[in-house]
Amino acid sequence: FFIYLLLALESISQFCYAQSWQPMNGPIGTEIISSFITKEKGEIFVFTATQKIFISSDKGATWTEYSNGLQKVFILHKWTTYQVKFKESQSGDIYFSNSTHLYKFNNINKIWELKLKGEIIEDFEISPDETYIYIVASDKMLISKNNGPYFKVSSWWPESAELLCIGNNNNFIKTNDGWTSELWKFNDDGTQLKKISTSSCCQK
Repeated sequence: FFIYLLLALESISQFCYAQSWQPMNGPIGTEIISSFITKEKGEIFVFTATQKIFISSDKGATWTEYSNGLQKVFILHKWTTYQVKFKESQSGDIYFSNSTHLYKFNNINKIWELKLKGEIIEDFEISPDETYIYIVASDKMLISKNNGPYFKVSSWWPESAELLCIGNNNNFIKTNDGWTSELWKFNDDGTQLKKISTSSCCQK
């Protein structure tokens, strides 16, 4: 048994050492803050410390800058970079938030179209049927229907929040204030927002 175990461990070790990370060809000369790979085309989107977006369509061999439409934001602390996110809708549209602005990429005109500004965006999601856009800001939850104006659903002040939108009235928000985590559930249209569980870091 021990001989077989040693052989298995040796095989796993050889496999792990055989795998290695290879650097891609750029973007050169800047720090990458966030990256994203699309599902269908495998395009790579990166947001850099210079607040520019580069896209590669050939697995990182070449890069093209597509920053038209982006507005620069003042980043005071490193932690703000965690709110920089790319997300993809079911139909392949790319959305991007840089802490205070939400954009949608116009793939025809190659420009980032501003959808919302002036909120500290913790997280955002697009509903599976793409009817709604949900935003969890630093002090409120916002919803837009059919690309219309955003309206407030609820107010709160968590340290962090993240969304999971499954659809069919099964949508969730996990909030954390540093001591307590809460899980909330809401319908697709934002109604019936209710807390379904609470956990504390100090529970015994």
